[in-house]
Amino acid sequence: MNTTIRLNPLKKIAVIGAATFALFISSNVFAKTYQASSSKHPVALIELYTSQGCSSCPPAEKWLGELEKSGVKSNQAVPLALHVDYWDYIGWEDEYSKKYFTERQYQYRRTNHSESVYTPQIMFNGNDVRRVNFGSSLSELGKKNASVAFHVKADAANKNNVKVAIDFTKIDDVAKNSNVVVVLAESNLIGHIKAGENAGRTLKHNHVVRVWKNMGRIRNKLNVNLALNPTWKKENLDVVVIVETSDMQTQQALKLALN
Repeated sequence: MNTTIRLNPLKKIAVIGAATFALFISSNVFAKTYQASSSKHPVALIELYTSQGCSSCPPAEKWLGELEKSGVKSNQAVPLALHVDYWDYIGWEDEYSKKYFTERQYQYRRTNHSESVYTPQIMFNGNDVRRVNFGSSLSELGKKNASVAFHVKADAANKNNVKVAIDFTKIDDVAKNSNVVVVLAESNLIGHIKAGENAGRTLKHNHVVRVWKNMGRIRNKLNVNLALNPTWKKENLDVVVIVETSDMQTQQALKLALN
């Protein structure tokens, strides 16, 4: 038996509205392309050099992970955790450590932007945080004009990689010899430490650098594919773009969340 169901006009509107809302939700949940433009003022890059094998590092990592909750917005500062490898020998090998991060930390000392290499060490726009006042430095940056302007587009449609395109619309003289770095960072990571100084502790890690790509000298357009590990959770990933001078002084930073 065929039955015809007739909706009155009000019910029709309700059904159409519900379908439209569902389509809107669906298109956002499964969004594949993410975009952002750099701030008109310089945004600070906060680098934390840390290690799972360092007993002094968990409080610093907690501070970094709660930076945005404390009121520091993403258009003021971009936090990154770079895990070094020089504590791996004392009983626990940090699963996130990379030799390059150790080399970058030593390079800061060679360029005279830090007096020593240690963990936890915090660098603010390429300078040891002990040399700057964090709050007032952020305020001062907000009063300046950025030396560069750019737009970032990240295509995350492919589960194996993220395609990042950067278009620069402004490059001042102070930034024309700068270098560009593209980073992939992951948050909400848990480390179960079974040996070393933090043996028996469960540590939470945020803004951990998974991929670091040196793109070379700044130019109008840059494109890069960032390979994804299947164990990484895309909803916890951020693409970060850094513009820094040849002596590692940050000109601009931008964070683009893939969620």
